[in-house]
Amino acid sequence: MKFSQMTAVRQQQVIDAVNQRWGQLHGLEKEWGERVYKYLLLSNSGGAVAMLSFLGTGKAAHLMAAQSALVAFVLGVIVTGCGLARIYHQMDRFFAKYKADANQFFADEIEFGEVAKRDEARSGKLPLMAYVLPYAAFALFIGGCVVAAYGLFGKAVPSA
Repeated sequence: MKFSQMTAVRQQQVIDAVNQRWGQLHGLEKEWGERVYKYLLLSNSGGAVAMLSFLGTGKAAHLMAAQSALVAFVLGVIVTGCGLARIYHQMDRFFAKYKADANQFFADEIEFGEVAKRDEARSGKLPLMAYVLPYAAFALFIGGCVVAAYGLFGKAVPSA
């Protein structure tokens, strides 16, 4: 049923549903800017700071391991930033496309069922990068920790 064919009560219900969904999508956009990637950013940047502090001590026996760990942590920070940007743009697209569909509905160009169908199709399967980036950032953090631990407690290779 088109918007103009609905009763005033039903129109208000639909408007409330649209506003609720817009609020939900906007909330997701903000939430994902603060959750998983916050952990990854803090852990990788914390590791980088720790390695920079260690490099300041100038212990030559552990220098190569500390430098390698620092590279892993810095790359983890960069990958985390890329992941945050990807999520932001995905949520922004979801919101913009849902808003455009809702505006088409209010202009009687499509029915509300089509709005819901399009939204569900967009919200379905996540792109591969949605999985690769956070796991890559976490793997870089773990790798940096392993290299740093090996440099401190294992057989460190002296730098040339």
